[in-house]
Amino acid sequence: MHPCLPLGGHTPQLVESLPEVNQAAVRSKPLIIGVLSDTHGHVLASVLQAFREVDHIIHAGDVGSYQVLAALSDLAPVTAVRGNCDFGSWAQELPEASMVELGPVLFLVAHMPARAAGLLETSPGSSGSIVVVSGHTHRPHIERRENILFLNPGTAGSSRFEWSRTVALVEVFQAGYVEGQILRVA
Repeated sequence: MHPCLPLGGHTPQLVESLPEVNQAAVRSKPLIIGVLSDTHGHVLASVLQAFREVDHIIHAGDVGSYQVLAALSDLAPVTAVRGNCDFGSWAQELPEASMVELGPVLFLVAHMPARAAGLLETSPGSSGSIVVVSGHTHRPHIERRENILFLNPGTAGSSRFEWSRTVALVEVFQAGYVEGQILRVA
């Protein structure tokens, strides 16, 4: 039996809502959110470099170790969820799913893509866009459907199959609009 088993789940609650830190700065420039998944215990220097100026980091599971979260939290506040390969007492502290408001945008985060998409049914809604973030597949994907951005940043740790290591950056604009991009990291 493979050690990475799908997680069962509970309905997530809104666990974190971050106030807009500096109103003038938010109006003049977008919030930059770094998004990654499937680090499996490794944080590459190129990931830290890509996230050096982000306002917040979202990790969509399969973190691999507490040290990954510690390294990321040196850069910005971190919202992380537990993936199906996250074990140990440190991992038990992570929720299986999370909802976090960053500016006017609601981020729905779960490791499994179907679970992340299912969060739309229980989310409180948002005055702006909604970003649905998942991991697990190690395959980067970004797709917009009306005001919803579906985002899988791919794997930032061990590369599976022939896919490159990738992360994502999401710009959150004051009006509630978001733009996302996938970045390759060496």
